[in-house]
Amino acid sequence: MRKFLPAKAILCALFCALCPFFINAQCIDGEVAVTIMYETDDFGYEVYWELVPEGYSCGDATIFSGGNEAVNCDGGADQNQAPGGYGNMQSYTEGPFCLQEGAGYTIMFVDDWGDGGGTFSIFFDNVYHATWLPTGGNNEYTFTPLTPPAVDAWLQNIHTSPYMFNEITHISGVLINQGLTPINSVTMTYTLNGGIPQSAEMVTLGLESGASFHLEHPIYWNPGTEGIYELEVTLSGVNGGSDDAVSANNTMSRTVNIINPKANIIPSYLDATNTFNYDVVVDSDDLVDFPRDLDFAPNGDLWVINKGTEESGGSTIWIQQPGEDDQEPLWERDGNAWHFMSLPTGIAVSMNTNFATSTGVYDSNHDGGEPFTGPALWSTAPEIYAEPSGGNGSHLDMLHESPYCMGICSERDNRYWVMDANSNDIVMYDFKEDHGPGNAYHGDAIVNRYPGMGIDWINSEIPCHLDLDRNTGWLYCVDGLNKRILRLDINTGTLGADPSFGPHEGMVEYKNVEGFVWEEVVTEGLVEPCGLALVQNYLVITDHSNGDIIFYDISSIPAVEVHRLHTGEAGIQGIAIGWDGSLWYVNAQTNEVIHIIPSNIITGVNEEVSENIQLYPNPVSTSMKVRFEKRATHVLAVYDISGRMIFSKNVTDLVTTIDVSGWGRGNYILEVMTDEQVSHQKFMVD
Repeated sequence: MRKFLPAKAILCALFCALCPFFINAQCIDGEVAVTIMYETDDFGYEVYWELVPEGYSCGDATIFSGGNEAVNCDGGADQNQAPGGYGNMQSYTEGPFCLQEGAGYTIMFVDDWGDGGGTFSIFFDNVYHATWLPTGGNNEYTFTPLTPPAVDAWLQNIHTSPYMFNEITHISGVLINQGLTPINSVTMTYTLNGGIPQSAEMVTLGLESGASFHLEHPIYWNPGTEGIYELEVTLSGVNGGSDDAVSANNTMSRTVNIINPKANIIPSYLDATNTFNYDVVVDSDDLVDFPRDLDFAPNGDLWVINKGTEESGGSTIWIQQPGEDDQEPLWERDGNAWHFMSLPTGIAVSMNTNFATSTGVYDSNHDGGEPFTGPALWSTAPEIYAEPSGGNGSHLDMLHESPYCMGICSERDNRYWVMDANSNDIVMYDFKEDHGPGNAYHGDAIVNRYPGMGIDWINSEIPCHLDLDRNTGWLYCVDGLNKRILRLDINTGTLGADPSFGPHEGMVEYKNVEGFVWEEVVTEGLVEPCGLALVQNYLVITDHSNGDIIFYDISSIPAVEVHRLHTGEAGIQGIAIGWDGSLWYVNAQTNEVIHIIPSNIITGVNEEVSENIQLYPNPVSTSMKVRFEKRATHVLAVYDISGRMIFSKNVTDLVTTIDVSGWGRGNYILEVMTDEQVSHQKFMVD
């Protein structure tokens, strides 16, 4: 295959915040105004399509034809390259057609090259109905026009990840307005294991027909214990009533696995009396070939990324039961890896079971044009990853603002951080809703650049890996050329000017961040730093030049080197900490994945210190400030004397303000929750 859907093609489809409203056709009773939008790829001239009644062939009883007439109905996979028809990377809106309600109609698609491409979106009376990605030289899609109901709230997705740590979290999802009437309010309710319902009314939504909205429930969930929970989310009371025409799409369920964070057994590697086994988990016999990085999925599976070539793209090795006698390594390469996984340098698996890879080339199109590359998003699901999907491979999303992307780590959901060696920045990529396997819509993405730290690479063969301390918000990154480790506080900074590089696609937000806090962590003792991993107060670095694995105590900065393991194997790149706390790394010269097993397990213990939280003034009449002792994610809730929650907020700043001017006089309780503790303080409004 030679095609991919371009990121510049802005598809108004399922996740579009502002879908188009087309001119209404004057259809008679019993007919529906059907509009069809076609988004071309960068070979638009290859396409011809027709709209016909169901059961008819292309060229018979044609209602409409579009695209290149020279291709026509019989030109599928002929590869005649006939000019004409649609332009490249363009949007074409056809219709509206007055079609009989309840009858079937078919889009007949023909592609001259024979590998499909582009995207069809179908609308009934200006309301989004479906998206179709045609494949191959000839394909067809049948639909039945129906008049949209007046009110239809569709809970399209639950955002809460299928795996979560045992910590405070929120329940969220996506609402799609599938009706003709704007949605201004809706009640969102969730239950866990069939327990007490938690309900809240969402108001002032202003959600027009066909648009989407991200719902976040104000009552946070604190699981308390590990285990499997059945989460059910329901929407009701649309616009204060109960007249939703399609109640079947108002409820979704998800199994949520609450798991413990990774164990800290780093003291096992610092103990001079310990011995270590360096077990080869997989090697070249298992198709390990210039491995760059590795990461563990939340279910314990291990994912390894191979470099590959520009022509082939990279590949992965998925290992179930890694290190066990019955482990099952599976090598796979996506059909369009040459673009979406070109010379990958890093891999990171998120708690939502998606993973992202960083591409190490200047231009993923390999055509000598402007740079068009960056991180790509994938699914770990075997029925999706590396399976064919419309000429665009199986990738879930890709953004194109970071040539020479030299490392990647996950923050949460579809949000990742990369080291950009082209612009010498750290860059945050939030894919938001993925566009689905092989699709191309990127319009909901957010990309923020963190410039000015002087970060740089040694060369294209040695990545600069990253990792995030989720409890503190410190992001640690290798600065290879300057032989140091940096960290930046992702909870600091404000949006500033537009970046000088890009954008190469339309997005919700593309900005530099200004005034963020960053600092040097390690500035000496490194030759070719490459791999990086974190657990609690320990930082682990690999040195590519000599195979040293270096341990640092980061409870104070600059970090203190506390030990080195001398493997004697140059070529070590990425390193990862397993869920049991043990160390795993890849060696690009020996083509091996190594598991370091200590002879005696020593568990590290972090002391938990209760946080000092200050409220002032108290009593308060208009606004009250809450000051925290340390920067972290704090969940605030205020309860009145009857126990009714009247306020909640999720904050990351050291000081936050609560407006109490509309509250009645009396006593209140402020509840402050973090991952480590829950505290309560009384205050008075006078």
